[in-house]
Amino acid sequence: MVNLVERFSNRYDFFIVAHDHDGKTDRKPYTSVRSGAWNTTGTAQVYYSSRKKFTVKLTSKLVTDIAPDLILLNSIFSKPSILFMTALRRKLVRGVPVLIFTCGELSKPSLSVRKTKKMLFLAVAKRFGSYRRVFWKASFDDERRDIEDVFGQGLDIKLAPDLLPKEILPTFSMDAKPVKSPGSIKLVFVSRIDPKKNLNFLLEVLTLIDTGDIKLEIIGPHEDPHYWNECKELIKKLPNNISTNIVGSVPNTEVLDRMKNSNFFVLPTLSENFGYVFIEAMAAGCPLLISERTVWNDVEEKQVGWELPLGSKETWLQKLRYCINMDQDEYFKMSQNARNYALDWLNNPEQESATAKVLEHAIENGSK
Repeated sequence: MVNLVERFSNRYDFFIVAHDHDGKTDRKPYTSVRSGAWNTTGTAQVYYSSRKKFTVKLTSKLVTDIAPDLILLNSIFSKPSILFMTALRRKLVRGVPVLIFTCGELSKPSLSVRKTKKMLFLAVAKRFGSYRRVFWKASFDDERRDIEDVFGQGLDIKLAPDLLPKEILPTFSMDAKPVKSPGSIKLVFVSRIDPKKNLNFLLEVLTLIDTGDIKLEIIGPHEDPHYWNECKELIKKLPNNISTNIVGSVPNTEVLDRMKNSNFFVLPTLSENFGYVFIEAMAAGCPLLISERTVWNDVEEKQVGWELPLGSKETWLQKLRYCINMDQDEYFKMSQNARNYALDWLNNPEQESATAKVLEHAIENGSK
């Protein structure tokens, strides 16, 4: 959303409605903004609401007051999205075109997490026809198929890759990267700690590597306490040659600095519709070790990393050992390739023009 506002605030006025806290695992209200009021944040107006006061009534009032040309929902399952769609179904808001970014939520691996609750919600939504007249944005063809698998054919779906910032680490220098000595490695895992991101798989593979000096940094919020407890038990079983640094949630600028100080980015995700963090990692000079369940199927061809099958721990084991034993010359080439790959994406004008077309299509056709 930050990137959307940054790139399009010269064309549109943005009004964003959000919770006044980070999420389920951190409900402490922000102290730098006014809750229950509009705040000027950059070039956007942002209304922060407490969980208790975030209701259908408030949602419909805010939409009525703003009278927008387009409603953009950045999720299907989030509370703000559900509240708005409920207001729409009850006809508390009228005549507003709706554009939904599903952000990979409808992929089969994503739906398999908390499956019963999600499938019940989708069944009710389809029964009431809640999503019959909305517009959809998919990042890639795979996501388009996921949307059609759930809601059927004949939908108005347009493709546009997720928006990136105009720059990531603009002053980056390869001199900032740690030296890669054979027999040692610095790995960084950056993501929410939940079953979909599959940290336990990585930890299970690492328990099989008892040689080399391995440092693993784990960055991200612990959104599923039960799952995190499982991961902590696996961390206790890691061999003595592996050290872990559990960072938790940190600001994005710190995430980038930590990736800059790492050798490889690793994420054995069960599913990823785009993988914004992959571009961030490569911009920080980190080649990728990721699962084959992403859209980044050219990383090995471009010599910026590997897509590895989750069905073979042996393949992950072999590749990790290969990376551990890699020398500085080979690593430097991969790291430079990763940085250049990210810069090519950031400088590609197609990503912005594709999103522009999606927004224009929804506004023009939604008013008919």
